[in-house]
Amino acid sequence: MTVGLGVRERAQRIMKQHGLRVLGRKLAHVVRRAEEHGEANEADAPGTRIDELTAAACAFAVNCEASLEQHIAKARAAGAIEEEIQESVRISRFIKGKADSLCCKRI
Repeated sequence: MTVGLGVRERAQRIMKQHGLRVLGRKLAHVVRRAEEHGEANEADAPGTRIDELTAAACAFAVNCEASLEQHIAKARAAGAIEEEIQESVRISRFIKGKADSLCCKRI
């Protein structure tokens, strides 16, 4: 169990760094677009809309349906629009696919 937990923790750190880099950059673009159209609000502050979109993307990446539904609902409540939710899941799907292809190359 110790070995398995160690592997999981290392993978978690690696995916967090990569996911935050890619997802953060993409979501920042969506927020900038909303700001340009006067659609941004205080829900863009940390701990709100962006965090919930990120959490939803992470839940999607690890196949946690209950968390996915919860964070999508919280993102909507924080003012996220469908385009942002779809984009966060699309990016998560891309990251998940990259991780899968990288792992397959190593086997």
